[in-house]
Amino acid sequence: MGTSPEEFSKGNVWRAFILIFVSAGTQEKPFNRLIEGVDKIADLAGERVLAQIGYATYLPKKCEYFRFCSREEMLSHINAASMVIAQSGFGIIGDSIKLMKPLILVPRELRFGEAIDKQYELAEYLASRHESIICIRNIELMAGAVRKIRNSHVDYNYKTVIPDLIDSFITQVFYSG
Repeated sequence: MGTSPEEFSKGNVWRAFILIFVSAGTQEKPFNRLIEGVDKIADLAGERVLAQIGYATYLPKKCEYFRFCSREEMLSHINAASMVIAQSGFGIIGDSIKLMKPLILVPRELRFGEAIDKQYELAEYLASRHESIICIRNIELMAGAVRKIRNSHVDYNYKTVIPDLIDSFITQVFYSG
């Protein structure tokens, strides 16, 4: 059963056992397609699932969830996860790469009213470059993507400062006083 935001507390011991972390991001459009898709496969995943649902109007029934958290908590959730399933925002991608987590990216789609830009271009590009990043635009492919990503080898060997630049930009814009 899902846990409401009011019931979720950041001090819960079970956080250490999170294996799949899901992030819908902070864009002010609901990403119900992602949250419903993950909720459908939560029992099949065989692992605890924690979802950051943002502005979603669909409330998960089989996943633990919360709407928003601090940057430190977000990094803690990503670090505790065996994999990350997320919208294709720069922040979650950069943090997951820095923390060496396999990623299933589900781009928000303009055609479903979930986005203000074309997230799929970045997601498809990254997926073409790394076996530990999968991009799915059809939510019905989620269970297969979870099975496949478990067998991937994570090796983000970036000789670039791009993840650090993204992190610095996001911290300055969203988290500085």
